[in-house]
Amino acid sequence: MNKIKALFTLNIYQAKKIIAKGVIKLPTFQRALNKGMIIIANGTTNAYIVEEILGERVAKEKYAAGIIWKGGGSVTPQESRLPPVILIRGNLSDISKEEAIKKLRRRDVLIKGANAIDVWGNIGVLIGEYDGGAIGKALPFIQSRKASLIIPVSLEKLIPSVLKAEKVMGLRE
Repeated sequence: MNKIKALFTLNIYQAKKIIAKGVIKLPTFQRALNKGMIIIANGTTNAYIVEEILGERVAKEKYAAGIIWKGGGSVTPQESRLPPVILIRGNLSDISKEEAIKKLRRRDVLIKGANAIDVWGNIGVLIGEYDGGAIGKALPFIQSRKASLIIPVSLEKLIPSVLKAEKVMGLRE
């Protein structure tokens, strides 16, 4: 009896779309969508999540804050960057990301992208501000209030070791 075998590959954009479809089906996400708040921070993978939720196309390059492209880092200028999407009980809200982070509670979710992942599941996030950036400001609220943090990341960002990388990365004066 012959077994049918198949091999298929996804490009980066197809993988991000599948990740987005998976994230919105997570029970934690669904609970926050119905009864809490969801903050979808800027990022290209997160732009696909926004598309799945809103049902409309998002300019990925404008939903990114920082992006690694062609071997180097780049920042989307604040004036051309789309604001993070914030949903309260499934409805779009116009409160700021900073205000939303301060309101995080147990039923709520922050979705934050990553710049790296290693085979042990460690996640790396580049921080472009001396005050810890978006994640540095959000973690105290997430941890102390038991909110959920979802970090969708694809294997295109696989590196040998996040812990070794963090020893040579960082802002330099």
